Amino acid sequence: MTSEQAAQIIRDLYEKDYLVNPKVSVNVSERGAGRLTFTVLGQVNRPGLYDYPEDETLNLLQAIAMSGGYTRLGAPSKVTLQRVVNDRAMLYKLDADEMGRSRTHPPFEIKPDDVITVGEKLF
Repeated sequence: MTSEQAAQIIRDLYEKDYLVNPKVSVNVSERGAGRLTFTVLGQVNRPGLYDYPEDETLNLLQAIAMSGGYTRLGAPSKVTLQRVVNDRAMLYKLDADEMGRSRTHPPFEIKPDDVITVGEKLF
């Protein structure tokens, strides 16, 4: 479960019989075994470090959705992804807008420790 889901469960339990409108936050100090992480930065609603189970695949569009989606300034066509491959830093320029619309172009698969950055629209 996510930290937000855990906070909601705790909030509901406190609110049931003990407190009125409790404020609960959960911070994860250590992630469990079998979890992989990636980072989303830039023009998304909840930038930060995210994890997903080792036995599941995750694509770029799912990763952006996990971070709350684009802000009003977010540019889906200006997404970059940093990845280390064989001890070399690689930078991929991706068009998430095109990935979302295309039936023939599959979304880019996220790997452990990837850093996704959503760029800003120009007015």
